[in-house]
Amino acid sequence: ATPAPSKAVKLIDKTPADFVSASVQPADSAAYTVVSNLEYDEEGKTKELPRGQQEYSIEGMDYFKTNQSNCRSLENQFSTLSATNTAAESADELSDYGLDKPSLTVTARFKDGSEHKLRFGSITPMNNSYYAMLDDGKAVYTVGTAAYNAANRTLEQMHALDMPQNATLGTEKFQSLLIEQPGRDTVEIVRDDTPSAISMYSLFLVQPIRYEAHIERAPALVEAVSALALSSYEAHTAAPEELAQYGLSE
Repeated sequence: ATPAPSKAVKLIDKTPADFVSASVQPADSAAYTVVSNLEYDEEGKTKELPRGQQEYSIEGMDYFKTNQSNCRSLENQFSTLSATNTAAESADELSDYGLDKPSLTVTARFKDGSEHKLRFGSITPMNNSYYAMLDDGKAVYTVGTAAYNAANRTLEQMHALDMPQNATLGTEKFQSLLIEQPGRDTVEIVRDDTPSAISMYSLFLVQPIRYEAHIERAPALVEAVSALALSSYEAHTAAPEELAQYGLSE
């Protein structure tokens, strides 16, 4: 490689108001494109969006509620970006920098029609930046970890999860429980109208037959279901055929 003098280099010189979108391709997960829906007035202030519209969205996935903070971080980092140093003016062996198989690729697009592609390689020996190449250039730069970390997120990490984690349902407001299993009778347990605690006296079986609920099993089942809590967000899926990998298809 041809050595380069130590100096900072401006790679992208735009503003968030210029930002249109950024396509992100992590090495080991699905690609996605973050789109800005923001519009600006002549003074550079953001205009009010239509009710219900997100400031940022995932292209082609309007139903996908996006983590706005992660999107904003991506926009800020790739609207204006500087290299901390030029590692090499011309790299003979991209593998020396982990750029023969980039760990992350980001393509940022702007309102003037321009776009810039950043390919990231391995982390530097000091662990404070990553090797990167800009567009079709041959130079290898070092770019701070903040830019890499802002883009190195999976599609799942760009999703905003509304349901509270580690929060149980509780038995206080329990009304009914419906259990459906292929090849078996549907079971439905309901609670009476009295304010008493969950017990054999307050629960009744209404499916598959109307009868008193089991003295031990029914209260234990209701308490177990009421204690269920979300522990993590596993994945986002929209296509029914994708559910099979989680054992959730019919």
